[in-house]
Amino acid sequence: MSAYWLKRFFSAIILLVVITFFSFCMMKMAPGDPTSMMMDPKIKAADLIQLRKNMGLDQPLVFQYLLWCKQLLSGNFGYSLITGQPVLDAIQERLFPTLLLSLSSFVLMLCITFPLGLLAGSLKDKFIDHFITILTFIGYSLPLFWLGLILILLFSFQLGWFPTSGFMDVEMMDASLAMKTLNVLKHLALPLLATLIVSCAGLTRYHRFSIISILNQPYIQAAKARGLSFKRILFKHAFKNAALPFITLLGLQLPGLIEGSFIIEYVFAWPGLGQLGVQAVFSRDYPIIMATLLFSAILILLGNALADLAYSLTDPRIRKPE
Repeated sequence: MSAYWLKRFFSAIILLVVITFFSFCMMKMAPGDPTSMMMDPKIKAADLIQLRKNMGLDQPLVFQYLLWCKQLLSGNFGYSLITGQPVLDAIQERLFPTLLLSLSSFVLMLCITFPLGLLAGSLKDKFIDHFITILTFIGYSLPLFWLGLILILLFSFQLGWFPTSGFMDVEMMDASLAMKTLNVLKHLALPLLATLIVSCAGLTRYHRFSIISILNQPYIQAAKARGLSFKRILFKHAFKNAALPFITLLGLQLPGLIEGSFIIEYVFAWPGLGQLGVQAVFSRDYPIIMATLLFSAILILLGNALADLAYSLTDPRIRKPE
């Protein structure tokens, strides 16, 4: 196993370099730069040219990428071109809200999609299957930004149950821990609900199809012929095999644990990494953009590795050669 994982590690490093290089090139080739965001009419053209030179934006593209890699290897993610704040400090400030939203949605997504997919797949063409199918198709067809706005209009403006945006009310800063927690949960409710409606729809359908496919396999039919109960067939024989492709899909959800949902955080003004990334794109803040892209790439590779590990735990027949 050690040789296999060592090979995976070096392959991941090479892939990470390729991903960051092409992302860096596409980002730099996009129209505009941080100086184009400066609309002060008092700034002279010569001053903008000097500013671009001070930022290193006049250097060749490959040289800029190598300089970024050099800083990265020394533990320096750079400084924001707009605020001058260290990139790591900006990320650390936004990390907890994103983790709170993403981990909550991830755990609840597992608790919802597994039983719903299992129920719909095992009761194919029954009333409960049709009911779950209708709900998932509705959730799958809703645009995330539109759903977020509808939830704000309904539950915030019309009913007044939840806040429209933010992480915590300013007047709660000096309140007790219990009151702060309750206030944060109220702010969390709508973005969490919007995320779950959209994400659970696709995963439930995917798990349903996996269950149906496994139940049609010859070994399942043989188990039925031997007189095994449907409950035992479903949980002992079908469930593990149906979970394997589902694990792959969950591994690809891991980047959302850090970067969050860009759309949801922007719609609800949730102060996480997603909102930070959107603001960085609008302002052409290259160090912030590259930091979020780097974390995304690392988490995608880590998600694939964890999915492989989960395969071996779910099905002992799956083993990687030395």
